[in-house]
Amino acid sequence: MNFCPECRKDIYNNFTTKERYAKKIIRGRKIEWVQKYATCNFCGIEIWIAELQDKNLEELYNRYSEEQCE
Repeated sequence: MNFCPECRKDIYNNFTTKERYAKKIIRGRKIEWVQKYATCNFCGIEIWIAELQDKNLEELYNRYSEEQCE
């Protein structure tokens, strides 16, 4: 279940997934990746979706691992 803190509604799948470039410094290395995030279809604010955050952390880890091999 997904919740919008602005609308105060359980929004289930009433959100839109978008992408943006993100940067993070890990152990002195700048890692860049495409981050996914969601916005509420009712009010438009950015909301937290656990599945997207899991995918973002996985992508960040993969990008960091690739940087370590270079």
